[in-house]
Amino acid sequence: KDGALYVSNQTDGTVSVIIDGQVVNTIVVGSRPDDIAAAKDGTVYVANLGDASVSVISKGKVTGTIPVGKNPSAIGIANDRTMYVANQSDGTVSVLRNGRVSATINAGTYPVEMAVARDGTTYVGSVGDGTLSVFRKGEFIDTLQLPGRPGGIAIADDGAVYVSNYVAG
Repeated sequence: KDGALYVSNQTDGTVSVIIDGQVVNTIVVGSRPDDIAAAKDGTVYVANLGDASVSVISKGKVTGTIPVGKNPSAIGIANDRTMYVANQSDGTVSVLRNGRVSATINAGTYPVEMAVARDGTTYVGSVGDGTLSVFRKGEFIDTLQLPGRPGGIAIADDGAVYVSNYVAG
């Protein structure tokens, strides 16, 4: 919202806020911060891989912590403000609404990648079993078997989903 770049620093449990190429703030969050997502209102959410939590940042400081599954590594926010957190070690996705977990859904083995489409459809890639789980409006829709292990996930303007593959040629 303010044009700032937020960068997670896993080794020291902080997030750096960068504006115009300068670090203007360093915020202490949870253990081993990983993925970061920003809501339309400017609130920033940080998945803390080391302590099973999501830090909530507003106006340059942590304003809350939400407990989620084990080793959260990817986070995404749909247009309806539903938040999805991929929890690597327990193979789940935490669905968050209004600042708390409303559901925990199985999502393959070792979910680590995520992308949210404009219509709110959320795709979660699991490298342990080579699947892509699909969620919409906080509900599980489907699991697609992929020909390898999903890496990055991108969604085009027309809704086409692209998944890179760690191992298949």
